[in-house]
Amino acid sequence: MKAYELASGVLRALSEAKEARGMISVVNAHVSGISYMNLGDYGLEFLEDLAATGERVRVPTSSNPCGMDRELWREQGISEDFAAKQARVNAALEKMGIAPTYSCTFPYEGQWSSKLKPGDHVAWAESSAVVYGNSVLGLRSNREGGPSALFSGITGLTPNYGMHLDENRKPTVLIKVEQPIPRGPLEWGLLGKKIAELGEKAKVPYIYGLGRTATKGELKALSAALATFGPTDMFLAPYISPEASKEPPKLEEVTIDGRELEEQSREALDKAVSGETPKAFFLGCPQYGVEELVYIARLLSDVKKVKGDIFIYTSRHALSDQAGFQAVNSLREKGVKVFRDTCPVFSPAPSFSGGVMTDSVKSSFYMPQSKSIRPTLEPTVVSFMLASGELEGKRLTTYVGKAVVAGTAFGEAIVSYKPLSFLGGINPSTGIVIDEESELKGESVKGKVLVYPTGKGSTVGSYIIYAMKKMGTSPAAIIMREADTVTIIGCVLAGIPLVHRVNPDPLEIKAGSMVRVADGTIEVTDR
Repeated sequence: MKAYELASGVLRALSEAKEARGMISVVNAHVSGISYMNLGDYGLEFLEDLAATGERVRVPTSSNPCGMDRELWREQGISEDFAAKQARVNAALEKMGIAPTYSCTFPYEGQWSSKLKPGDHVAWAESSAVVYGNSVLGLRSNREGGPSALFSGITGLTPNYGMHLDENRKPTVLIKVEQPIPRGPLEWGLLGKKIAELGEKAKVPYIYGLGRTATKGELKALSAALATFGPTDMFLAPYISPEASKEPPKLEEVTIDGRELEEQSREALDKAVSGETPKAFFLGCPQYGVEELVYIARLLSDVKKVKGDIFIYTSRHALSDQAGFQAVNSLREKGVKVFRDTCPVFSPAPSFSGGVMTDSVKSSFYMPQSKSIRPTLEPTVVSFMLASGELEGKRLTTYVGKAVVAGTAFGEAIVSYKPLSFLGGINPSTGIVIDEESELKGESVKGKVLVYPTGKGSTVGSYIIYAMKKMGTSPAAIIMREADTVTIIGCVLAGIPLVHRVNPDPLEIKAGSMVRVADGTIEVTDR
């Protein structure tokens, strides 16, 4: 039987079972379940037989992580036999025209994502990507099985039911998240787990109270946890989801206290720190993107060699970005093991009998199933490094202030103990401080977290801040004792996170420290 005939027949059967409204065209497809660890010999034989028919996919189709880094598999401890069979799986997929992306994040982070627009129908089989795509991008996809996504790639079609229909994308329960807003991938993952455990009532949760911004890493963690622990294929959140109303719907309410998420993550850290030192650290489930790679590299910028085994899983599209490539090179020089094409869940190696730490709620569920280990949930990447001893002698300090402009940012601190003026004080084209009286003269604020007491000078400074943002020379965030009107207006227009009225005194932050701003909460790791 030809591959197209088989694919069409299976999709028709699925359509009838789901009482779908016929078939609908898809923009692209994403295939999962391609690790030889999961497929085995029978799955490999099936894919090779399918490829032998000569059929190729009719729409762009990408692939999920396979069972090994295609180049560094020996460093992973992969056997020759496994590597040979995984290579056969990959060859069969590529013979059918499936792109060798081998990434769970490619659908929304890779090169094709720029062509997607809200309302586009896709057929994705990576569960975390399905939730992210439906919720954050406004796409339309059911949680496909690995074969059904493959068959959609071959036919260019999918049954028109479920999340493809307007009536199934309406909120089913109202989740109110009380302050503080979750911070970091773990707390966002824990939030997703709590919501998912509500079961069918959380099929499409409307989540209220998350603020106006979130990092991609946090949204990835939320999406992954929702998909891992429940039936959720989509969430709605104001300022995050294109389809979410700004006002919460009148539905059954479930309240989740942000302090409980904080306490749960801290308890996990305390247990990890007080217990036996973990044997290994796994990061990258879902795979790390450029943002996360740069974060870790900056955090370890003055560490010569890491202690123990730290594994980071990422993708080729993240390394195709210059910043991601540089970050990975820096990490590898310090002894961090960075792998592409695969993930900690679907790779047979490495395996450890001792404790393991991860910042991924998804990993904490799947890794024990596949490796007979029990990961310890860790609250933030910063705390993960502190707990592992990689930043021994360094201090993590939390500051709390008022978020004038909400947002999340990360960068190196640059501190002025005197007021600053953006007009005449900073060259907007370069971001370099030119104020002759400033102790920062000659230094650049570009991409850094700028800390200073208050503003001074011309009211034109608001436009300067806005222009710097447009030119890519602005600070990543600004922290002040008391924000002046000029700075406030400039940051509002530019969308630059701004925090003031901070306790303790923000001028205690040391220049060169690594700072993470999450709305009104500031985490500082001394260098």
